Amino acid sequence: MPITRCWSTGKEGGNRSIEGKVRGGSGEGGLAAANGAQVDHGWGGLTGAKKPSLPRPFKKREGWGMAYLQPADYPNYGLPAGTTADWITAATALINSYCRRPDLNVIQYTERLRLTAGSQTVLLSYLPLAPLGAATTPIVSIEGRYARSRRGEALNETLFEAVWAFSLPGQWTAIDPNSVDFDPSTGELTLPWNVLGLPYNEVSVTYTAGLGTIGDDIKTACAQIVRNAQSTPALNASKARIDTMQMQYFSSSLVDETVQAWLRPYVANRLG
Repeated sequence: MPITRCWSTGKEGGNRSIEGKVRGGSGEGGLAAANGAQVDHGWGGLTGAKKPSLPRPFKKREGWGMAYLQPADYPNYGLPAGTTADWITAATALINSYCRRPDLNVIQYTERLRLTAGSQTVLLSYLPLAPLGAATTPIVSIEGRYARSRRGEALNETLFEAVWAFSLPGQWTAIDPNSVDFDPSTGELTLPWNVLGLPYNEVSVTYTAGLGTIGDDIKTACAQIVRNAQSTPALNASKARIDTMQMQYFSSSLVDETVQAWLRPYVANRLG
Protein backbone atom coordinates (compact mmCIF):
# COMPACT_ATOMS: atom_id res chain seq x y z
CA MET A 1 0.00 0.00 0.00
CA PRO A 2 1.52 3.39 -0.94
CA ILE A 3 2.33 5.78 1.86
CA THR A 4 0.82 9.23 1.71
CA ARG A 5 2.80 12.15 3.16
CA CYS A 6 0.86 15.12 4.47
CA TRP A 7 2.74 18.39 4.41
CA SER A 8 1.96 21.18 6.83
CA THR A 9 3.58 24.45 7.85
CA GLY A 10 3.09 23.68 11.55
CA LYS A 11 0.54 26.52 11.84
CA GLU A 12 -2.69 25.36 13.41
CA GLY A 13 -6.10 26.85 12.95
CA GLY A 14 -7.12 26.57 9.32
CA ASN A 15 -10.32 28.53 9.94
CA ARG A 16 -10.53 32.27 9.99
CA SER A 17 -13.47 34.43 11.04
CA ILE A 18 -14.65 37.32 8.89
CA GLU A 19 -17.39 39.43 10.43
CA GLY A 20 -18.86 36.43 12.25
CA LYS A 21 -18.72 34.02 9.30
CA VAL A 22 -16.32 31.07 9.43
CA ARG A 23 -14.40 30.07 6.38
CA GLY A 24 -12.17 27.02 6.11
CA GLY A 25 -8.61 27.33 4.81
CA SER A 26 -8.10 25.45 1.58
CA GLY A 27 -4.81 23.92 2.69
CA GLU A 28 -3.36 24.71 -0.73
CA GLY A 29 -2.51 28.33 -0.47
CA GLY A 30 -6.01 29.85 -0.36
CA LEU A 31 -6.48 31.67 2.96
CA ALA A 32 -9.33 33.50 4.64
CA ALA A 33 -8.00 36.54 6.49
CA ALA A 34 -9.22 37.74 9.84
CA ASN A 35 -10.09 41.22 11.08
CA GLY A 36 -12.42 41.87 8.15
CA ALA A 37 -9.64 41.67 5.59
CA GLN A 38 -10.52 40.72 2.01
CA VAL A 39 -7.62 39.48 -0.04
CA ASP A 40 -6.74 38.26 -3.51
CA HIS A 41 -6.41 34.48 -3.11
CA GLY A 42 -3.25 32.87 -4.47
CA TRP A 43 -3.29 29.22 -5.48
CA GLY A 44 -0.31 27.01 -4.98
CA GLY A 45 -1.91 23.59 -5.43
CA LEU A 46 -0.15 20.63 -7.03
CA THR A 47 -0.47 19.73 -10.68
CA GLY A 48 -4.02 18.74 -11.60
CA ALA A 49 -5.77 20.74 -8.89
CA LYS A 50 -8.70 22.86 -9.98
CA LYS A 51 -8.04 26.57 -9.63
CA PRO A 52 -10.81 28.56 -7.92
CA SER A 53 -12.35 31.65 -9.48
CA LEU A 54 -11.01 34.99 -8.27
CA PRO A 55 -13.19 36.95 -5.86
CA ARG A 56 -14.51 40.33 -6.92
CA PRO A 57 -13.55 43.15 -7.07
CA PHE A 58 -9.98 41.90 -7.38
CA LYS A 59 -8.57 41.05 -10.78
CA LYS A 60 -5.76 38.74 -11.71
CA ARG A 61 -2.44 40.51 -12.10
CA GLU A 62 0.13 39.55 -14.71
CA GLY A 63 2.64 37.25 -13.05
CA TRP A 64 0.34 36.73 -10.06
CA GLY A 65 0.78 33.39 -8.28
CA MET A 66 4.14 32.52 -9.89
CA ALA A 67 6.51 30.11 -8.14
CA TYR A 68 9.32 31.72 -6.18
CA LEU A 69 12.02 29.71 -7.98
CA GLN A 70 12.46 29.38 -11.73
CA PRO A 71 14.44 26.58 -13.44
CA ALA A 72 17.33 28.98 -14.11
CA ASP A 73 17.63 29.54 -10.34
CA TYR A 74 17.98 25.88 -9.36
CA PRO A 75 21.81 25.61 -9.59
CA ASN A 76 22.27 28.87 -7.68
CA TYR A 77 20.25 27.60 -4.71
CA GLY A 78 21.55 24.04 -4.54
CA LEU A 79 18.77 22.20 -6.37
CA PRO A 80 19.39 19.65 -9.13
CA ALA A 81 18.65 20.90 -12.63
CA GLY A 82 16.15 18.05 -13.05
CA THR A 83 13.92 19.21 -10.17
CA THR A 84 10.32 19.14 -11.39
CA ALA A 85 7.95 22.10 -11.12
CA ASP A 86 5.56 20.37 -8.69
CA TRP A 87 8.21 20.48 -5.93
CA ILE A 88 8.58 24.24 -6.37
CA THR A 89 4.82 24.77 -6.57
CA ALA A 90 4.28 22.88 -3.32
CA ALA A 91 7.08 24.79 -1.57
CA THR A 92 5.63 28.11 -2.78
CA ALA A 93 2.22 27.14 -1.40
CA LEU A 94 3.76 26.26 1.99
CA ILE A 95 5.54 29.63 2.12
CA ASN A 96 2.29 31.49 1.40
CA SER A 97 0.44 29.44 3.99
CA TYR A 98 3.09 29.99 6.66
CA CYS A 99 3.11 33.74 5.97
CA ARG A 100 -0.73 33.76 6.12
CA ARG A 101 -1.08 35.64 2.85
CA PRO A 102 -2.05 34.64 -0.70
CA ASP A 103 1.17 35.85 -2.33
CA LEU A 104 4.40 37.66 -1.46
CA ASN A 105 4.30 39.65 -4.68
CA VAL A 106 2.60 43.06 -4.73
CA ILE A 107 -1.18 42.55 -4.78
CA GLN A 108 -4.24 44.42 -3.51
CA TYR A 109 -5.92 43.98 -0.12
CA THR A 110 -8.95 45.53 1.58
CA GLU A 111 -9.23 45.82 5.35
CA ARG A 112 -11.88 47.29 7.62
CA LEU A 113 -10.35 48.52 10.87
CA ARG A 114 -11.69 50.10 14.05
CA LEU A 115 -9.85 53.00 15.67
CA THR A 116 -9.26 53.16 19.39
CA ALA A 117 -10.61 56.14 21.33
CA GLY A 118 -8.52 59.28 20.84
CA SER A 119 -6.33 57.69 18.16
CA GLN A 120 -5.92 58.63 14.52
CA THR A 121 -3.71 55.67 13.57
CA VAL A 122 -4.34 52.10 12.41
CA LEU A 123 -2.03 49.20 11.61
CA LEU A 124 -2.42 47.24 8.36
CA SER A 125 -1.87 43.49 8.30
CA TYR A 126 0.19 42.93 5.15
CA LEU A 127 3.69 44.32 4.72
CA PRO A 128 5.61 45.96 3.24
CA LEU A 129 3.34 48.58 1.71
CA ALA A 130 4.29 49.10 -1.93
CA PRO A 131 2.65 50.86 -4.89
CA LEU A 132 1.58 48.69 -7.80
CA GLY A 133 2.62 49.57 -11.33
CA ALA A 134 2.66 53.30 -12.06
CA ALA A 135 0.90 54.24 -8.81
CA THR A 136 2.68 56.73 -6.55
CA THR A 137 1.15 55.54 -3.27
CA PRO A 138 0.18 52.10 -1.95
CA ILE A 139 -3.14 53.52 -0.65
CA VAL A 140 -5.67 52.87 -3.42
CA SER A 141 -8.69 54.24 -1.55
CA ILE A 142 -9.73 54.90 2.02
CA GLU A 143 -13.03 55.73 3.69
CA GLY A 144 -13.77 56.79 7.26
CA ARG A 145 -16.97 56.43 9.22
CA TYR A 146 -18.32 58.30 12.23
CA ALA A 147 -20.14 55.99 14.63
CA ARG A 148 -21.60 56.34 18.07
CA SER A 149 -18.85 56.14 20.63
CA ARG A 150 -18.81 53.56 23.36
CA ARG A 151 -19.56 54.73 26.88
CA GLY A 152 -16.77 56.97 28.13
CA GLU A 153 -15.00 57.24 24.73
CA ALA A 154 -16.50 60.52 23.51
CA LEU A 155 -13.90 63.29 23.78
CA ASN A 156 -16.44 66.09 23.33
CA GLU A 157 -20.00 65.21 24.35
CA THR A 158 -21.45 68.51 23.05
CA LEU A 159 -19.86 68.01 19.62
CA PHE A 160 -21.13 64.45 19.35
CA GLU A 161 -24.64 65.50 20.32
CA ALA A 162 -24.62 67.99 17.43
CA VAL A 163 -23.32 65.30 15.08
CA TRP A 164 -26.07 62.90 16.09
CA ALA A 165 -28.66 65.61 15.46
CA PHE A 166 -27.52 65.77 11.80
CA SER A 167 -27.46 61.95 11.51
CA LEU A 168 -23.74 61.76 10.67
CA PRO A 169 -23.03 58.55 12.60
CA GLY A 170 -22.92 55.59 10.24
CA GLN A 171 -22.02 57.65 7.15
CA TRP A 172 -18.89 56.71 5.20
CA THR A 173 -16.72 59.60 4.02
CA ALA A 174 -14.05 59.37 1.32
CA ILE A 175 -10.56 60.39 2.48
CA ASP A 176 -7.91 61.66 0.08
CA PRO A 177 -5.19 58.93 -0.01
CA ASN A 178 -2.54 61.63 -0.49
CA SER A 179 -3.50 63.16 2.87
CA VAL A 180 -2.79 59.91 4.75
CA ASP A 181 0.68 59.49 6.25
CA PHE A 182 1.99 55.92 6.20
CA ASP A 183 5.07 53.91 7.15
CA PRO A 184 5.74 51.21 4.49
CA SER A 185 7.73 48.98 6.84
CA THR A 186 5.32 48.95 9.81
CA GLY A 187 2.00 49.48 7.99
CA GLU A 188 0.97 52.32 10.31
CA LEU A 189 -1.48 54.83 8.80
CA THR A 190 -2.03 58.26 10.33
CA LEU A 191 -5.38 59.73 9.31
CA PRO A 192 -6.04 63.46 8.82
CA TRP A 193 -8.29 65.27 11.29
CA ASN A 194 -11.78 66.31 10.35
CA VAL A 195 -12.41 70.05 9.95
CA LEU A 196 -14.63 69.98 13.04
CA GLY A 197 -12.16 67.89 14.99
CA LEU A 198 -14.43 64.87 14.89
CA PRO A 199 -12.40 61.62 15.00
CA TYR A 200 -13.18 58.65 12.78
CA ASN A 201 -14.47 55.54 14.49
CA GLU A 202 -13.81 53.07 11.69
CA VAL A 203 -11.96 53.02 8.36
CA SER A 204 -12.01 50.85 5.25
CA VAL A 205 -8.64 50.77 3.47
CA THR A 206 -7.83 49.35 0.04
CA TYR A 207 -4.07 49.15 -0.45
CA THR A 208 -1.29 47.24 -2.16
CA ALA A 209 1.49 45.41 -0.38
CA GLY A 210 4.19 42.87 -1.15
CA LEU A 211 7.63 42.52 -2.66
CA GLY A 212 8.43 44.12 -5.99
CA THR A 213 11.27 41.60 -6.40
CA ILE A 214 11.48 38.21 -4.72
CA GLY A 215 14.71 38.33 -2.72
CA ASP A 216 17.37 35.73 -1.97
CA ASP A 217 15.85 34.98 1.45
CA ILE A 218 12.55 33.84 -0.10
CA LYS A 219 14.28 31.87 -2.85
CA THR A 220 16.63 30.21 -0.35
CA ALA A 221 13.67 29.32 1.88
CA CYS A 222 11.85 27.80 -1.10
CA ALA A 223 14.89 25.71 -2.04
CA GLN A 224 15.36 24.55 1.57
CA ILE A 225 11.74 23.38 1.80
CA VAL A 226 12.23 21.34 -1.38
CA ARG A 227 15.41 19.76 0.04
CA ASN A 228 13.60 18.97 3.30
CA ALA A 229 10.80 17.30 1.36
CA GLN A 230 13.21 15.27 -0.75
CA SER A 231 15.27 14.07 2.24
CA THR A 232 15.09 10.49 3.52
CA PRO A 233 11.51 9.92 4.80
CA ALA A 234 12.70 7.74 7.71
CA LEU A 235 14.45 10.73 9.30
CA ASN A 236 11.11 12.56 9.39
CA ALA A 237 8.91 9.75 10.69
CA SER A 238 7.31 10.24 14.10
CA LYS A 239 5.18 7.06 14.29
CA ALA A 240 4.79 3.89 12.25
CA ARG A 241 2.22 1.06 12.40
CA ILE A 242 3.01 -2.15 10.61
CA ASP A 243 -0.45 -3.71 10.99
CA THR A 244 -2.17 -0.89 9.06
CA MET A 245 0.83 0.14 6.95
CA GLN A 246 0.68 3.75 8.17
CA MET A 247 3.39 6.27 8.90
CA GLN A 248 2.98 9.68 10.53
CA TYR A 249 5.42 12.52 10.00
CA PHE A 250 6.32 15.59 11.99
CA SER A 251 4.10 18.35 10.61
CA SER A 252 6.59 21.22 10.98
CA SER A 253 9.71 19.53 9.63
CA LEU A 254 9.49 21.02 6.13
CA VAL A 255 9.36 24.60 7.40
CA ASP A 256 12.19 24.24 9.91
CA GLU A 257 13.58 26.91 12.23
CA THR A 258 16.00 28.21 9.61
CA VAL A 259 13.21 28.64 7.04
CA GLN A 260 11.00 30.29 9.65
CA ALA A 261 13.73 32.83 10.38
CA TRP A 262 13.95 33.73 6.68
CA LEU A 263 10.18 34.11 6.37
CA ARG A 264 9.50 35.89 9.67
CA PRO A 265 9.58 39.47 8.21
CA TYR A 266 6.80 38.58 5.77
CA VAL A 267 4.28 36.92 8.10
CA ALA A 268 0.99 38.86 8.15
CA ASN A 269 0.21 40.81 11.33
CA ARG A 270 -2.64 40.02 13.73
CA LEU A 271 -3.98 37.01 11.83
CA GLY A 272 -2.66 34.09 13.86
